[in-house]
Amino acid sequence: MDQFLLWLHLLSLAGYVGATLALVLVILPATERLESHQERLSMLTSTLARLNPLIIAVLGVLIMSGAFGLTAYKAELGTEFFARVGEPLSQKLILVFVLIIGATYVVFGLAHRLVRMVEWGDPVSPEKLASMMSRMRSASIVNLGLAAWITWVALGIPGGTP
Repeated sequence: MDQFLLWLHLLSLAGYVGATLALVLVILPATERLESHQERLSMLTSTLARLNPLIIAVLGVLIMSGAFGLTAYKAELGTEFFARVGEPLSQKLILVFVLIIGATYVVFGLAHRLVRMVEWGDPVSPEKLASMMSRMRSASIVNLGLAAWITWVALGIPGGTP
């Protein structure tokens, strides 16, 4: 993987992990400390409306930079590719698939849905908001664990393949 793609891959990984940590450690706790349900709803939805596109963008860059780097590495190794990296790469790609599903659940299944409910004037009860925030937190923590596991597997791939 050339240096540009490697740095792009690492920066997008840092962007995803940073944005997800910010959601879990800063945004959700700050929202929970607000007194009024309407204040919580307003703060969270305005923040998520900005955070969601960032998370989607960095995940897209992460996937594409990894794919481009992998294609170059495959061309370099030729017929030895699968013998050298097949097993850890398969494990990494399965974990990446699960992470994409988890991130999609948080961003589109919960956060985007909440933003749209508020924008469209649908009622969001305090119980519903608390439930959605709890699910966002839990799924994001699982996703962070997956990202760490994927990174650990990637470090074991011969030749530093992304």
